Amino acid sequence: MNDVTCFSRIDMDFVKDDKPARWIIILGENGTGKSTILKMLALSLLGDRMSLDIVDRVQIARFKRNSSKSLPSTLLKVTPNTRDKNKIRGKTSYSSVFIIYINSGRNTGVKLGIPATTSFVNGEAEFDRLSKTMHSEDITSGWFSAGYGPWRRAPSTVTTGRRDDHDILLQTKSGRFASLFIDDISLSTFSNWIIDLEYRVLKDPSDAWSKNMMDIAISVLEISLKGLKFEGISQNREILFKGPDGIIAMEQLSDGYRSIAAWSGDLAKRLIEAYPESKDPLREEGVVLIDEIDIHLHPKWQREIVEHTRELFPNLQFIVTSHSPFVAQDVTDEDKLFITYRNENGVDIKEWDIPIGGWRVDQILTSKLFGLKTTRNENIETKEVERKNLLESMYNPKILFSKEDEDKLKKVEKWLDDNRSAPVGEDFGGFYSAADKFLDLLEKKVAKENAPSNTSTDTDDS
Repeated sequence: MNDVTCFSRIDMDFVKDDKPARWIIILGENGTGKSTILKMLALSLLGDRMSLDIVDRVQIARFKRNSSKSLPSTLLKVTPNTRDKNKIRGKTSYSSVFIIYINSGRNTGVKLGIPATTSFVNGEAEFDRLSKTMHSEDITSGWFSAGYGPWRRAPSTVTTGRRDDHDILLQTKSGRFASLFIDDISLSTFSNWIIDLEYRVLKDPSDAWSKNMMDIAISVLEISLKGLKFEGISQNREILFKGPDGIIAMEQLSDGYRSIAAWSGDLAKRLIEAYPESKDPLREEGVVLIDEIDIHLHPKWQREIVEHTRELFPNLQFIVTSHSPFVAQDVTDEDKLFITYRNENGVDIKEWDIPIGGWRVDQILTSKLFGLKTTRNENIETKEVERKNLLESMYNPKILFSKEDEDKLKKVEKWLDDNRSAPVGEDFGGFYSAADKFLDLLEKKVAKENAPSNTSTDTDDS
């Protein structure tokens, strides 16, 4: 990728041991271009014609690097899957050049294209390959890619009748990437689809295809929304679940639940559309981009989201951004980890090749992956430093350690004793559980010993 926003040039290799890496996780501080990488990948995967559906709705001119006179561009080298090879006569790989043309002086004057230049050994043949595979406008062509932005969500109400501009966009192949670029778009296609499927099944119980699709949709929801069971569709076209507290509608779920339901359900529907003749469309291949996969999720869910997604879509290649150490911790030997970082030239990216699966979260956070100096409370850390400096002064014969310094040290140590974090050891939960049990037993014993004796025949069976 060249001359895009904060990037001068970056190169990323998504191959691991001569195979496509299954998960590519991109870490980095806010404002270091992680979302930009996904957006440029999305435009490149769509190509010139389908990208226009997106470009009409966003300020694409902002992708230009301010300090550069060159145009923003990407060069993708694509490894074909089995279906591609049938269409392109066994070619092992092919390339796509994507350039954003911006008319000077006009933010909206944008033209996109894939020029037949010397970048291609054989321009016409390369165009032909792309039009049949990656850049085919046919939803059922089989070459699959999709992308989801950080504000992905299910609609608060399911649409009926008139469709707005966003709904129309979502029906297209470029709509697979709409939420990456449009913040206020709702992923309504899955909700409408599952409601329509249930209607078909109720109308015609012998409709085996609709019944099978309904089973897939329910499976995706229940695996994604751990602890909830699909209950049905209400008369008001609400998707209902049964949880620990009873029946609840999808629009009443937390943002975390709704986000997962929205993108995983949307992805399942689009895979079924792309592979209509597949016996198991969720096991088909493709490329999926997700910005901030951990957003709105409790740490427990952050720890599980990658594994749940692997279970649902085992053969998709996921390229995601994250701010979660739990997501980073889930990298396997088949995956890749990248970090964006600032330097004197703007922002660059590097691959992290040290295994971290066995690291604790605090170790990950204080490594170069996240760059924290400590995971302690800042006040604790300040007092720790103050104590360290006072102790060094006390044991340094060249420094006069006054009575005032001694009093200050005692005061700092008392403050730390009163406010210090959890006890030493890794299993704090186990420690507190054992402590609670001990205190409970102690309380019962004290209560029993202090209880008045009622009769001389009482026995002590403690």
